Amino acid sequence: MFRDVGPELTDAERNRAIRTAGILARQAQQTLTLTTRKQYRRYRADAGECFMCWDQWHVHYRKAYVGPPLSLGGGGPTRTSGAGNTY
Repeated sequence: MFRDVGPELTDAERNRAIRTAGILARQAQQTLTLTTRKQYRRYRADAGECFMCWDQWHVHYRKAYVGPPLSLGGGGPTRTSGAGNTY
């Protein structure tokens, strides 16, 4: 699926793929279960024979996925203000 070469898309089909990539990217934000590949599988299941290939779709998905990456907690060392110590 991720190596399939997509067919030549009309402007409407291309715009639909880009719009869908954006919708799925926003749905996936702040989740651990809705991965990019899982979202592409959802897109392909709905798109049928008129689909955008993975490489192109992934570019549009990443552009739409805005905001900081999901924090899993813990973090790393931080510098305290003033003291200059790293904890």
